[in-house]
Amino acid sequence: MKGEYTFKARELGALALVVLALLIVVFFLGVTVGERHERARLAQVEEGSRRILPIRTETGGLPPARKAEVDRAGAKVKAKAEGEAKSKAQVKTSVPPKVVLKKGYYIQVGAFKDESRAEGWWGQLKKKGYRALVLYSSARGVYRVVVGPYSSKELAVRVARKVDRVFKVRSSVVPDSKLR
Repeated sequence: MKGEYTFKARELGALALVVLALLIVVFFLGVTVGERHERARLAQVEEGSRRILPIRTETGGLPPARKAEVDRAGAKVKAKAEGEAKSKAQVKTSVPPKVVLKKGYYIQVGAFKDESRAEGWWGQLKKKGYRALVLYSSARGVYRVVVGPYSSKELAVRVARKVDRVFKVRSSVVPDSKLR
């Protein structure tokens, strides 16, 4: 037949090898781009300093010898509460300002008496890309590990289900007003 070209087995094999080679090149380019993106995301997560935020400073501040770093608008405010008796002026300057949580819903992953356990959970959540915070409640003497904020309760519930599945925990969704 005129105008038709029939492929020979050898030509089909060569064509298949070329297509396979192109697919492999595209795959490795995608992996390289993905790794670069992941490294940039992890660097951004690492860049964020560890935050332990006091949420009830008006009821006694932080426990003795507790240091807290609060990052506000790019400026770090370091506060150190000493267990020793100091003059009133010195005590007032050593208590960090009350943290204003953003409005929305938060996922409480856990509440711990032990700060190191709270920091461990914070690190695991940050590693997976969640916006995690550790909030210290002096009224209860616990470190709350929360993720958020989320604009709607429905969105927070969806993310909470994923957190529960990934970390094998039973988290709860709480409005920002319950964390104050």
